[in-house]
This record gives sequence, C-alpha cells and structure tokens, in this order.
Amino acid sequence: MNKPKIKYLVDSLLFICFLATAFVGVILGFIIPEGPAVSGSKYFLGLHRHQWGGIHLYMSLAFLALILIHLILSWNWIKCQAKLLFKRFWPHILVLTGITAALAMILIWIFSPKFPLKYDTYGQGKGIETRRTQRLQEPPVPAERESDPLSSEEETPSLQPGKSASHETPSVHGREESSSVGITITGRMTLRQLADETGLLLEDILKELGLPPETSPEDTLGRLRRHYSFAIDEVRSNVARLLSKQE
Repeated sequence: MNKPKIKYLVDSLLFICFLATAFVGVILGFIIPEGPAVSGSKYFLGLHRHQWGGIHLYMSLAFLALILIHLILSWNWIKCQAKLLFKRFWPHILVLTGITAALAMILIWIFSPKFPLKYDTYGQGKGIETRRTQRLQEPPVPAERESDPLSSEEETPSLQPGKSASHETPSVHGREESSSVGITITGRMTLRQLADETGLLLEDILKELGLPPETSPEDTLGRLRRHYSFAIDEVRSNVARLLSKQE
C-alpha cells in the first residue's frame, strides 16, 4: 500500500474517532445523569454511564495514536508550508505551536476549581438493590422498644438541643440517616459547624482528628479528608468518642 492510500486510511479513521468521541461526550454530558443520587436511569442504549466512559477513553486513545501517525506521514508537507509562511523562523513556530497546545491544558487545570465540594459524596451512595437487601437482613425491632426508644438504658439516645450531655449518649450519623434525630456529619460541614453542632472545643476536635492546630475552622471535612486521607466515618467515630467522654 502506497503512502497516499495509507494517509487516506489514517484520515478516515481519524474522522470516525472524532465523531465517535464527540457522540459519546454528548451522551455523558447531556443524556445520562451524573451524581451519587439522581432521578433518571444511568443507562443509555443498554450501556451504563461507566461503560460509555470506557468507550470514550479508548476512542480518545485511538484518536491520539492516529494523530501521531498523521503528523509523521504529513511531516514533509507541514515543514514545507511552515518554511513558506515563516521563512527562517519556521522551527521556532513549530516549537511554539507544541508549547501552546501543552499550555492550553495547563491553563484549564489552573482555572478549574480544586477539590470541588459537589463531588465529595460521589461514589458513596448505595444502590437500590443493596439497600433493599440490607433492610431484608435487618432483624425486626421489638414492639416495646420501637414505641419507646429511650425506655432502656442500653439504647443510645440522640443529642437533643437544650439537654445536658451528661445525661445522654449522643448519636452521630451520616447523610443516609439524616432523617433521625441527632448530629449529621457530612463532607460539606466545616470544622466550625462541627464544633457548634456538637458543643466540642475546636482544639479538641483537631487533636482527635490528628489535624494541625493552625487548620482553618472554615475548612470543610470533605476538603480536609482529601488532604489528610481520612474517612468521614472516622470523623463520626472520633466525635462520638469525644462526646462520650463528656458524660
């Protein structure tokens, strides 16, 4: 196969990859919903959002490989055109073109928000089937305890506003239990909000979580979790431990 036929084949494959990548991008951006818990199906044409994401990745890699082959096959033409347009400065122009392409990606990274809070809960939700299975496996609650959850000393009551912590053991829970009475701790909560909700001293919270004393009280738990590699569940456990010490 001669060079013109190879170039025609490469350009045709480039066109196909370009259209396929753009099509999958539109599906991911406008058709399939995103997020940890949204209304609407995560499937389109029988494929899950993650499957479409995999297709998008492989088509992008194929596109990059074909672009490299296209540049190699067309290098002589590119060089001749650059010489005609820019004379003796053509090598500098070609190098500047490559730098500009890399700089565009760097600028996108610079101006994109770092650790955005809207993604803190992504991947933490449980599927419908998982929740249904857990409910079926949970033992039934006795009628007398269901009607009066505070009647037994073995129960762990929630922390109620205006009541002394010395007479109660507060409950600390996460987003999925936010309908119950107690302290809801999520990644969107700041250290100051955590201290206000629990009545704990900020320095005690920082010490219990192993955070530096100079940590800003306005930092959210989700942002700190990413920087210091701890789980929100660890925060709930540590806060519950501090609250139990105040009894």
